[in-house]
Amino acid sequence: MKKLIFLLIVVIALSNCSAQTTNNKLNIKKREKITNNRKFDIEEYRKVIKKNPFADRMLRTDKNGMVIEMNTEYDKSEIIGYREDCSYHHSPYTYSYEYNTEGYLIKSWATFYGNMRVGKMIEYDANGFKIKETDFDAPYKFSVTDLVNKMQKDYHIDLMDKQNVFSINRFDHKDLRTAYYEVIVYGNSCAQKIFYYLDGTTGELLFKTSRNFGDEGMKGQELPFDEYLRKKERK
Repeated sequence: MKKLIFLLIVVIALSNCSAQTTNNKLNIKKREKITNNRKFDIEEYRKVIKKNPFADRMLRTDKNGMVIEMNTEYDKSEIIGYREDCSYHHSPYTYSYEYNTEGYLIKSWATFYGNMRVGKMIEYDANGFKIKETDFDAPYKFSVTDLVNKMQKDYHIDLMDKQNVFSINRFDHKDLRTAYYEVIVYGNSCAQKIFYYLDGTTGELLFKTSRNFGDEGMKGQELPFDEYLRKKERK
């Protein structure tokens, strides 16, 4: 029988996540000072989970309106730690924290629209000292802030409004030695999605196209980035 996972929604006025900045700028130095002594409240978490033995995650909202999703991390059936994902309803940023089985912070990072990691991921030892730093922005001279400003100025699309955006991602294409942003926004209908591909170094718009999404997504249609590469080769 598959394990049932219930999502417990608990409104608790706690301040441990509210230390995050309420604006959308990634102040990494401030985050380091806040998080290097951060600890997961295992006892409080267990009290809530104990009310439902099948639950291994919960939601809570702090006094500043930040939503914190708390999860148990597993390796097969063994508990290997805990995780918090903190966000505001209006913001496309999520701040994530991983803890070991004793509740000590071991890793922190931020994402933009769920999948795209931004800023720096910091890894810590059990004493809260930084032992590793990974800069996700390094390959992209054209920053997320630059992207937000360009899409607003040139195309009148507010990327900070989650109602406008289907997804945003960025990636390196090793063969072309180019970094790209992929911005997908809603079109004139629920099914239509507009794709923008921009150079991750200069911010230049490289390609724009659209697709209609059915029950099986874009099945049967050429992938937008493949269309861009095909047309690029013809030039």
